[in-house]
Amino acid sequence: ETSRGTWSRSQYLSSGFNISSFGEDEDGEIYVVNYSGGKIHRIRVSNPQLSSEQLTLVPSTAKSDRFTSSFVVINRGEQQNQITITAHGLTGSTTATKDITLSPEGFYQTNDVLGALGLPLGSFGPVTVESNSDLGLTVVSEVRSNTGTAGFLAGKKKAEASKNRFIAEAVDTGDKGAAGTFRTNLGLNNLSSSPANVQVSFYNSAGSLRGSGSFSISPQGMTQVDGIVRRILGSASATGLNGYLKLVSDQPIHGWASKIDSLTDDPSLEAALTQDISDSSTSLLIPSVVTSDRFKSSLVVINTENKGVPIVCTARTVNGAQAATLSKNLPAGGFFRSLDILTEMGLPQGSYGPLTIETTSDAALMAISEVRSSAGTAGFFPAASFSSSTLERTVAEVLDTGDRGTIGTYRTNLGLNNLGFATANVTLQLIGSAGNVAGSITTTVPKNGLKQLDNVVRLILGTSSATGVRGYIKIQSDQPIHAWASKIDNGTDDPSIIIGVP
Repeated sequence: ETSRGTWSRSQYLSSGFNISSFGEDEDGEIYVVNYSGGKIHRIRVSNPQLSSEQLTLVPSTAKSDRFTSSFVVINRGEQQNQITITAHGLTGSTTATKDITLSPEGFYQTNDVLGALGLPLGSFGPVTVESNSDLGLTVVSEVRSNTGTAGFLAGKKKAEASKNRFIAEAVDTGDKGAAGTFRTNLGLNNLSSSPANVQVSFYNSAGSLRGSGSFSISPQGMTQVDGIVRRILGSASATGLNGYLKLVSDQPIHGWASKIDSLTDDPSLEAALTQDISDSSTSLLIPSVVTSDRFKSSLVVINTENKGVPIVCTARTVNGAQAATLSKNLPAGGFFRSLDILTEMGLPQGSYGPLTIETTSDAALMAISEVRSSAGTAGFFPAASFSSSTLERTVAEVLDTGDRGTIGTYRTNLGLNNLGFATANVTLQLIGSAGNVAGSITTTVPKNGLKQLDNVVRLILGTSSATGVRGYIKIQSDQPIHAWASKIDNGTDDPSIIIGVP
């Protein structure tokens, strides 16, 4: 199901059998019954060929006098995994490759992936990772500037690409250098073997189309459009507008955006949403929102339907208790935007916890929240559908490389959301680079609640001093959960949000 009531069908083989039944055994092997021949057949891959479906895309990486891209690749299999990392130019051409062997459940990490591939200063473009062993991978990259700002780009599969995508927040509220204003740059990736022609449309909060533009992306390539709102509207000066972008392509694409602080040039990375059930639903969760003397959480909720839709936002405490509600009616194709959602809901300073967004209509909603500090640093929480919660998650990078106040070191805080029907009993395993279990703990998360574990590496290892550890966390729960983490710069307390994956 790609969106509510809409299904996508793919045929992988035609057997020529008269299939009367099928089933799966304990090892996940698929069997079919051929009624005509009276035999049971096991489906297997004969002479498997690597497919671009196995590729994992990191939409953009950089190596410049300001930005570098770190890289983490995790072997999700219990066997040794041979992988190939490939850097691509904006036109899709291959610029460098690197072959790596990963131990079972081990990982590869570098602070400068393009440098590790031998590319010079000024290099820029997407990177793909391919498993030559047909084993699962988790890939994540962080774009970090020399001023400490950061954002994570999660690896995307070709199968996750879509011809229709949304950037939930696009802004152009001031010129470069103007305090308190922002602009949005748009990124588009084409994973197909044909050029992608993409129409980008800008809608305001009433759902009115303000303008559109067309862009072409080379096969396997990337396009970045700076100041996308001005580009679409043909303006040379600030428009003062905010809204959302609808992307329609003739080839499946991935999309992302950078929301940039006009005063500091601090970017915050925002992933494009789709009408897939993991991104859109009648019930959505924002894992954490806050209002404090330092942090505020914005909220954008988009109605993609051709009819008005009522919504109810419910703020909860970390224990799962209802703290406040807010009801809105979204016009057809319109959206609701709040710069400080908890204050708008009447909650006092110091409030924080999960937020749910629901509708009694059959409409599929999309939403995103941005956590912004008074220093201008930021991170986006894309809303997750309740149905996409799972019993197992992986947070691809956690670390504890120094104490708070030490420049150039980092710590990780972990967040867990319980979407089940009872208290969740959760086990956390800290995995080292060789795939070894460095430590584990158990914790509980209340129903509808949030558990935040500060400096989770030290908590797991039972120490109060810096460990120097860098690894990832495997999470297992007896209730459906979501997971996320904040990677925090010890020198600036600047957080960067990373979302856990199933």
